Amino acid sequence: FVRHPFDRVLSAFRNKLENPFTDEFQRRYGTKIVTKYRPYASDKSKKLGDDVSFTEFIHYLTEENPNKFNNPGNGTGTYVSLAHSRFLNRMYTLNNQRLVDFIGTAENYQKEAELLVRTLNITVTFPEHEAKTTAE
Repeated sequence: FVRHPFDRVLSAFRNKLENPFTDEFQRRYGTKIVTKYRPYASDKSKKLGDDVSFTEFIHYLTEENPNKFNNPGNGTGTYVSLAHSRFLNRMYTLNNQRLVDFIGTAENYQKEAELLVRTLNITVTFPEHEAKTTAE
């Protein structure tokens, strides 16, 4: 099951740059984003990277090499979905054998999980699931 790519991007912005638990991502990436995408950035913004706009973040994500974000261990695995075509290509082996038969979305988890259970003809009891969205 996957989340919608736009939800993932917005969630990443909010968790890493807008209201982070730590300033590590702001220092590591926010400073670079501000320096590259804000023509008249203040020295404070360039030093701290704590006021990146969503627009600047999107510019950064769309202009950077998507392979840079494919390592969940580096704290940026959230952005893998931006390389959507690469993700789709990975669902097949090099000799074109399909690796994935079903992709469910987190947004429709309950309905799609029930469909999967019926399709596989198995019995499963799912725990209660509270929908989480990035809608305000």
